[in-house]
Amino acid sequence: MFKQSAVRPFLRYVAAASIWAGTAHAQTAPGEPTATTPAAVSGDAAPSNVDFDRGMAALQAGQHQDAIAAFNVAYATDHNPVALMNLGIAYTNAGLLNNAVESLTRYTELADAIRDAETITAVKAEIERIRSSNGVVVVHIAPENASIQVDGQMVSPIAGELIIAPGQRHFVVFAESYVNYDQMM
Repeated sequence: MFKQSAVRPFLRYVAAASIWAGTAHAQTAPGEPTATTPAAVSGDAAPSNVDFDRGMAALQAGQHQDAIAAFNVAYATDHNPVALMNLGIAYTNAGLLNNAVESLTRYTELADAIRDAETITAVKAEIERIRSSNGVVVVHIAPENASIQVDGQMVSPIAGELIIAPGQRHFVVFAESYVNYDQMM
């Protein structure tokens, strides 16, 4: 029901700033987050929306779960792709890497290709950095409608892969009328 492939090393990061920037890694003690500087977008390119502003404040204060909630509401309110990019940053900071890649990828698909070309390029580079520097588990599940949880969080494979933080993880795969797959890896 579930198959694991090679898991690549992982670098976790936390960050918030006022413009999208490159990534600068800082070394820390083993087990500690690694700091980088991918930044949230605010200002003219950002939507004018109370929830977006609340998300920005939470992101900059390091309150990642509050930022995630606010950016989800902001995007649902006005469908501005900038909220998706910032949602991806909040997910990354919270260690929810699969959700981060999903949100950042949706940003690249929905942002204005001409106006936002530079930011789209930077976001695509960040997606590749996340994928290449974190654990990637290839999953093959049956039935196709099976659900997957990693450490109690529902996740959806992207192109048959889950991007996860390193360390021991609790995987549960379940579907109605099937026996659950439940394993620590």
